[in-house]
Order: sequence, then C-alpha cells, then structure tokens
Amino acid sequence: MGNRQSNAIIGEGRSSSNQNQSNQQSFSGNACSNIDYYPIRLLPEQSVFLFGFLEAKTTLTWRDVATKPNINLSACVSCGVDTMKLYRMQPDIREWIQHGKVSIKDYAHMQQWKPNPFTDLRCSIGDLVVYRKYIQPTMIANCGITFNILRERYGLTKELMVLLRYSIQDWIDLQIPEDFIRELADDYWAQIFGEASRSDLIELTKRKTLIKE
Repeated sequence: MGNRQSNAIIGEGRSSSNQNQSNQQSFSGNACSNIDYYPIRLLPEQSVFLFGFLEAKTTLTWRDVATKPNINLSACVSCGVDTMKLYRMQPDIREWIQHGKVSIKDYAHMQQWKPNPFTDLRCSIGDLVVYRKYIQPTMIANCGITFNILRERYGLTKELMVLLRYSIQDWIDLQIPEDFIRELADDYWAQIFGEASRSDLIELTKRKTLIKE
C-alpha cells in the first residue's frame, strides 16, 4: 500500500518555477479570452492574505489562481472565499489539479466539484484509510461511487473495511448490498458493525433511512 500512496496527489498546492513559467505562457494570446470571466470580489483582508499588501487587488480570477504560486484552494478557503464562487470561477476540477492547486487534504472543500478520489486525485484504496479524515464517505457516495464499485474496481477488502471505521450509515449510503451483509463472517461483522444485528441492517439498507444513534 505504501508504494501506491506515492501516486496520490498529497502536495500542498506548490508549483515549481518552471511550472509557473509554463502557466504564464499558457494564458497568453487567445488562450486567456475567458480566463477572467467570473471574477470574485474580495474583502480587503482577503486580498492582502492572497496577494500580499503591495499587490492587493479587489478581485480574484482563475488567472490569478493558476499563475500565483501561493494561491490555491486551501489558501482561498482559509481566508473565507466561498467554494461555490470558486467553483463558478473554475468548474473543471482537472484544471485545479493540473495547475497543482488542490491536494487530497482539500477534499472536504471540493463538494461542488464532486471529484472521484481515484480517477481525479489518483488515490489508491489504501489512501482512503491513510486520509480518512479528509476523504469522507459521504463525498465518495456523492460522486457516484458505490460499495460494489469500491470492491470490484478499486479493491476494497474486509480488512480495509475494519481500518476505515465507517459508521453503519456510511455503509448504507455507499449502498452496501444485502448479500454481503448476510454472508459476512461473524468475526468481521463484530469489527465492522459492532453489535448491530444483521436483520436490522438489512432492513435499513432496504429503507435507506438514517440511523438514530
């Protein structure tokens, strides 16, 4: 699992000087025609936080984010810029990733984009364990990933289910199938679902209701 983790995007949105030069060149000429289409108006303190006192400006555009090494999703969220506005400014998550402006640790702030942690952020199934406080199961479900997809496509095992420590409701949201619940061995059952009964969990999966803890 350790080798696969290195493939994930775990940086803090840093860009090398060569990448910055490449970014600047990519926005020259006709390529920048729509780059400033949705400017975000900034409060004075937000502007100083993002640009510094000497370069403070009244708005933030995708050009600024893409070309300024210190401006990334984390910095924008930290100073209170609304993620919905950031999404409207640049709705293509691939652009944020390509320019090194997001990382796995930003995943909780990416609800608007609904990125797939595996195909977009290059996570392995083991990264769900390592970064479980950032990659919430509700967001995994919201981007269309189900329990069966996790098992069949990405390699989810019973051992990893134990390590993930998801709640019963999390597994229900991921559409855990009835046959898996019926066939799961007792020792794994206790580690994953605690004292919950199989019949109750099966009923909950059918009704898709919230569990009152």
